[in-house]
Amino acid sequence: MYEIRQDVEDAVLRLCPFLTSDQSTQFSGWARMALPVSKFTVVEVAKPHVGKNHPSRVRADATINLDIRRNIATEWDSLRKHDVCFLLTIDALSSSPTYSSRKPFLEQVRLRYLRGCEVEGYLDEEGRVVAEGFEKPDYKTRMRTVRLYLDVNQYQVDMEKTIKGSEDVYETFNIIMRRKPKRE
Repeated sequence: MYEIRQDVEDAVLRLCPFLTSDQSTQFSGWARMALPVSKFTVVEVAKPHVGKNHPSRVRADATINLDIRRNIATEWDSLRKHDVCFLLTIDALSSSPTYSSRKPFLEQVRLRYLRGCEVEGYLDEEGRVVAEGFEKPDYKTRMRTVRLYLDVNQYQVDMEKTIKGSEDVYETFNIIMRRKPKRE
């Protein structure tokens, strides 16, 4: 868990979040292991299995912009089925995008939400998941949409809170973070 915390802190501070004049959070930096999310949409909430109270499957699409250094974009394009990622909601606390590794992380940014997810695959131009082992499509833009499986139990807890008046966590994500895959 401590390793994940370090990865989150490192990636977020490298992205340099800052407050805009309308009090929204934007990013002025870059991080190899994290990218801002342009759009996030829950696309499927499957009915629960008999005897269960949580959905049997929850899938979502996260759109990211790979207008970054070519080698890093290639790494992101290499995400595979079952790779683990994290979705974060970060609020900048300052209009200045400068941070110090000497100061505590939470004094510099607010981490509102962190949720784990699993990659199903990238979507092609028609919105279909590109099957692993097949040649990647020739994308016309640097925008990519990755289909994700969300944690069904956490989704159920979050939706119960939303029904009771809390904000919808799934409308707030602004960063997707990947970790170095443990390949054999």
